[in-house]
Amino acid sequence: QSRFFTYAGVLISGAGSVAGQLRSGVATLPFEQSDNLRALARSYADSGNYAKAEVSLREALELQVKQFGQEHPAVSDSLANLATLYLAMGRLEEANQMYQRALAIREKTLGADDPNVARLLSGLAAVFDAQGDYKAAQVLRQRADAIYRHAAPKQ
Repeated sequence: QSRFFTYAGVLISGAGSVAGQLRSGVATLPFEQSDNLRALARSYADSGNYAKAEVSLREALELQVKQFGQEHPAVSDSLANLATLYLAMGRLEEANQMYQRALAIREKTLGADDPNVARLLSGLAAVFDAQGDYKAAQVLRQRADAIYRHAAPKQ
């Protein structure tokens, strides 16, 4: 499993013959197309081709916004994928912006105590670490840890 996409907590299936499916029109539904584009982006990112990964992720995001609107959890997933890519590329301000947008959607749609929110907080903490703002990163990690503890099954 790729470190690139698992860090954001977004699990995406392998790319396989995604490019061929997209060209042949096999993936005809917008959601299938966006999933395939995200898988293709993962393949590109894993091979170090971040520019093509970014194009694929932006296309997936555009399809999801058209299908679901700006405030859907699937849009949040694509924003988180872009944030993770930007973090890997060292484009920290863009990573911050994408994580912030993804976090706002998740908090609005799932609530502030959802484990998906915690994963985004952890990703945003990594951005703050990379920027040298260790105190802000620590605050975010503490909040994420509290969410995980609260969500853990009671013994």
